[in-house]
Amino acid sequence: MKKREVQDAIESFRMKTAYGSCDDCFPPWFLHHMYQLSETELMRQSSEGHKGGLNNYDFGIDAYHIEMSDSKCKLIIIQAKNSSSLNYISRAYNELKRALPTIKDIIHKITFGGQLQNKVIVNLRSDLNRLTESQRNSLRIEFIIIHLCEEDPVIISNKTKNTKESLKESIETIFPDTDYSLKNISPQDMGAQQEIRAKESPQNNLVKFIK
Repeated sequence: MKKREVQDAIESFRMKTAYGSCDDCFPPWFLHHMYQLSETELMRQSSEGHKGGLNNYDFGIDAYHIEMSDSKCKLIIIQAKNSSSLNYISRAYNELKRALPTIKDIIHKITFGGQLQNKVIVNLRSDLNRLTESQRNSLRIEFIIIHLCEEDPVIISNKTKNTKESLKESIETIFPDTDYSLKNISPQDMGAQQEIRAKESPQNNLVKFIK
């Protein structure tokens, strides 16, 4: 897709769902677009009040998704920047770095001691609590940054190298025994547009299975 197509798709999503601003809508739109989640699911798995700041209590997590195959499980953590600025991509790496201790605590069932929490944190904890011990032990984490920058991937990589490497070092320190991947997804990587399904899936289908 082109940047303009993504922006139009996000705006169309916002009009259909009345889910706040276009910044708010970017993560849930992406969840549906890439993973075909229903409206109920994608709203549940996205942060509310996404303003790119530190005061909305999502601890750096804009959205998440869980995929399962047999006993294996993949946790997808999304950080979204509704911008074409390279500086915002670097900021996204830093915000994912900020999210790492929270993700670790949630995976290991460590409580937050009364801290305010965005619904995305509450729901992520609830979904991970459904996993078996075996699934937790084999958990793979995929960190994804989505943005609107259409620069050449080599330019993006060079300009964001330091913050990306810093994030990778932190991941490997905090999750030394965890298999992980780190993806930078631009409009060109988002493929063709998909429409929101007319009928929502039942609440108990919040965890998708890989065929």
